[in-house]
Amino acid sequence: MDGIAGLAKAQIGNLVGPGGMEELTTVSTVNPIKVYIQVSEQEYLHSARNVDRRRDDKQLAGLILADGSTYSHRGAFGFADRQVDVKTGTMRVAAIFPNPNNFLRPGQYGRVRVAISILKDALLVPSVP
Repeated sequence: MDGIAGLAKAQIGNLVGPGGMEELTTVSTVNPIKVYIQVSEQEYLHSARNVDRRRDDKQLAGLILADGSTYSHRGAFGFADRQVDVKTGTMRVAAIFPNPNNFLRPGQYGRVRVAISILKDALLVPSVP
């Protein structure tokens, strides 16, 4: 298995064997790493309706890290959960990002940014600070 091992939960001298309730350690695959996001039902419907027009274009996602910096690699959407959560009206979606130097770690916080649509020749009004 390829990944990063967490802290050992058993130490030298501990009795381990079948029937033990705890795992010895946790191993996480981090390259590539999955970033899970919650997408509203409305956002999912909008995206699903437009998927035929984007079939040749992979919709790439950007990742903004907890300190506000932008992660250097772009990710692609890997899969969506099979149903909408009836309590929240959202669906869990995974974006998969390359992580060649194991910079990203499980449990980190980040925001995913995706261009939903691109308007060509649109009028752009600059914001005033």
